[in-house]
Order: sequence, then C-alpha cells, then structure tokens
Amino acid sequence: MNVLKIDVNFWMILVCIVMTVPLIFLSLIQKANIIACAVLGAYAVIIPIDHYIGSNLKYIIVNIIRRATVKDFRMAVIDPPFQTRGVLLIIILLQLVVSYVRKKCSTNVLVFV
Repeated sequence: MNVLKIDVNFWMILVCIVMTVPLIFLSLIQKANIIACAVLGAYAVIIPIDHYIGSNLKYIIVNIIRRATVKDFRMAVIDPPFQTRGVLLIIILLQLVVSYVRKKCSTNVLVFV
C-alpha cells in the first residue's frame, strides 16, 4: 500500500487501531482482560518458535519498531513473504488464544478482585 509509505498516514492509522481496540472492549472489562492476556501470552509463546524455525512472523513488531527509530525507514522495502511456516504459527497462535479464553470463561473465576 503506497498510502502507508507516508509517515503521517502510517502513524495515524496505527494510533487509530491502537485506540479503537480498547474502546471496543471498554464495556467488557473482564472479557477484555482475558482476551488481552490470551493474545499476549500466545504471541510470547510463538515468537521464540518463529525465531527458531526461521519464519517471518516476528516482523510484525520489528518493522514498527524500526519505523519509529530509523530515519527514512519508510523508504526501505521490507516485505518478507508469508510462507507455510507463518501460516502454521498463526493457526497455533489462534488455537492457543481460543483455548485460553474458553478455559478462563468456563471456570468463571474473577480476574479482578
């Protein structure tokens, strides 16, 4: 997308996404906490595996950090291919998220006290 090569557009879209997700989950505080813990935990499990098998899933975070810290990084073309290994890792990530959310929602244990 050529629109995302302009820094202002990229950062405004990223900020809008980052701010919209909490607003959507604001009315569901307990469920949002469970989902956030599930997503972050599953991502923390998948990233070392991604690094070990040589997939490109780690570039989701790395490219954002590089874009924030390296001047004119928007000019670099870093578009790693989405391979079978990446698809398998995303499927595993989604399974981890769903299983954690189902387990926490079925136990009816309060996350907050």
